[in-house]
Amino acid sequence: MKQGTIVRQVIFILLGTVLAIAAISGNIIAGQEKIIFLPFKVSTEQPKEHLRAGLTSILASRLSERSGQETVYGADKTGQLEAMLQSGQPQEAKKILKKMQGSQLVLGSLEQQGSSYTLFIQVLGASKAGATSFTRTVDSLDKVIPVLDDLATEIANTIFHVKTEAAQVPSASQDSMVGFQTAHPDKMWRKEIQAAVPSSPSSLGEVGAFRVLSARNSSELSNSFQAMDAGDVDGDGKEEFVLLEHGRLLLLRAGNDDRFRPLAEYQLPGYLGLHAVYLADLDNNGRQEIYISASSGDSPSSLILEWDGTQFRLLNWQVPYYLRPDKDATGKSVLLGQANGAIYRLTRSRDGKLNPAEQVTVPAGLGLYDFIRVDLNKDGRLDFVGLTEDNKLLVLDQTGRTIWKSENIYGASRDALGTVASRRRADLDQPYADRQRNYLHTRIIAQDLTSDGKPEIIISKNQVTHVRFFKYLRYFEGASIVALSWDGSRMNRLWETAQTPGYIVDCQVRKKLAQPGRFSLFWVESDDTGNPMYFWTRERSTVHFQEIGLNRTKKEKRQ
Repeated sequence: MKQGTIVRQVIFILLGTVLAIAAISGNIIAGQEKIIFLPFKVSTEQPKEHLRAGLTSILASRLSERSGQETVYGADKTGQLEAMLQSGQPQEAKKILKKMQGSQLVLGSLEQQGSSYTLFIQVLGASKAGATSFTRTVDSLDKVIPVLDDLATEIANTIFHVKTEAAQVPSASQDSMVGFQTAHPDKMWRKEIQAAVPSSPSSLGEVGAFRVLSARNSSELSNSFQAMDAGDVDGDGKEEFVLLEHGRLLLLRAGNDDRFRPLAEYQLPGYLGLHAVYLADLDNNGRQEIYISASSGDSPSSLILEWDGTQFRLLNWQVPYYLRPDKDATGKSVLLGQANGAIYRLTRSRDGKLNPAEQVTVPAGLGLYDFIRVDLNKDGRLDFVGLTEDNKLLVLDQTGRTIWKSENIYGASRDALGTVASRRRADLDQPYADRQRNYLHTRIIAQDLTSDGKPEIIISKNQVTHVRFFKYLRYFEGASIVALSWDGSRMNRLWETAQTPGYIVDCQVRKKLAQPGRFSLFWVESDDTGNPMYFWTRERSTVHFQEIGLNRTKKEKRQ
């Protein structure tokens, strides 16, 4: 009897072990990451709508066979995801992709060009990099399916490193597909920000007339910063960083011991869409006000704070304008506000309320964050340095006439005016093709870095790339900061930082008044480059600070 009991116990234990292993295996299989396919985009002379689902099904099944990966496709499964990407809502798309356990997103198109047809496929993976692209051209539709079969093999080789005998086609570059980013445990902001990792001054090297004298940067911070400014906020002679992230403002200082120390934070309403932050002492009390440009739904709802060294003071609340400090023709600081498409110079009344004093005339197509006014030629007249919708830099004279336009892209941003909710409501009333997205631009800075009496233009160069399938989906492939000098007819590069793999959220330059030829460069870099598949880890940001000096030896040689 006792022996039989022992045997039964052993059997139960073995059975339990087998079931546990099966359950674990089932969970692993159930949790397997998947390849998500959106329906093909088909553009042919004769409508062939049925090909959208048919081509998607063929490519998905072939790729599943060759890679061993599970695939998800079909409008019933991916329709909501496609709608979020079409309407420019990458954060919502990320949530859907994460819920679907997607590891790659495959987008395809078939386009007729005369008598030939081009198959174009992009694969976005869970990395900071952009898409890997695959292209084939055929001369008739009956050759599309065999080519899709070859493409499935090439994608399996390139993306999943599955080698097959049928692979006779050249592989696309594998540089843009790296290992998955795994989530790091979140740390308290105050702990993270204490640890600084010194960076080498040679990381920028010597470009043109400048050299890096010292450099430091914070550790990676688990923050999604949206804007930054730097300056002496409380008038004590020390530089501070003011950073915005959703729901709060952070104030920190870079010390002499290569540490970034938090000073204070200010809670902001979670319903506000935060766009920009600026420092300026417009009331001339020796302390710089903090101008936070924000919106509530579709309407501007900005605020102004002041830091006295111990606490914040709220100066204005629910200001019905987007805000930005500026300079007039005499060099005096003024406050600009934008509402209902018009830009005004604002003044403060005795009761502290901001009122429009006059409307400011700006060239057509430029909004408040698309331009600065600066006397480039030192002739006493303000020129416009602006950015177009496609991120080209402009120089315009006082009448709005374009004098120069860049070939390169400058000032591209991942952020748009308004809150996510307001953009979503506006989208509901319009078809996808007619929807507008008012993207912001990053900060344009004018400073006389060379002490020759003429200002240089400093601006970020986020290398923006558009996903051809979606009008409002953009990601970034590296970034740098550049200083440009005006020679009277065009902008020339004076210096440029080394390109970083992330996205530059914001930057600022501060001259050393007591040390001519020296200035400080501040910027915030994010590792979230806009790739909708990059959802496996929370966004991480790094604060950078560098001292840069005029290389007088080189300048003297040129003279």
